[in-house]
Amino acid sequence: MKSRLVILDANIVIAAFRGGFWKSIIAQYQVNIPSIVLHQEVYHYVDENEQKVPIDLVQYIAAGKIQEISAKPQEIAYLEEKVNPNFLDRIDDGEKEAIALLLTGNFDEHRYCTADTRAIKALASLNLGAFGVSLEELLSKIGEAKKLPDESYSKRAFDLKKAQGLQEQSMFLKS
Repeated sequence: MKSRLVILDANIVIAAFRGGFWKSIIAQYQVNIPSIVLHQEVYHYVDENEQKVPIDLVQYIAAGKIQEISAKPQEIAYLEEKVNPNFLDRIDDGEKEAIALLLTGNFDEHRYCTADTRAIKALASLNLGAFGVSLEELLSKIGEAKKLPDESYSKRAFDLKKAQGLQEQSMFLKS
């Protein structure tokens, strides 16, 4: 992975706070967070004592440490035009926003990091698989790979989900 420009999904942000590597990620990467993830999907994580710990991403935006990115309604509509609604309904709104932004071509240098199976399959089905990156790859680049939450965040799992997305492409896309 060459790019230091990343778009993070909610599950990655939460894992980063829970795993104690959030500050390393924002120090080493230019982190972009889709608006929906920022305002509707990330509120807290559950620590080792089963306590909810609040996450305030707005303070990181105010400090210039991360950036908020937003898809326009027509960019979301373009994604909806391409994808079978039965599959699109199973993708979280923050993931839809990130994928819609990648479809614009304006984020060609960014890599989208998620561990969500449906989002990774969507990337592959839309021929955007090259723009996806596993958390393991991000952490390996900054010497934090030992902090991987579990196997579902690995490069191997990511690549497997991409391969499945390519196999399911004909069902995923509208005719």
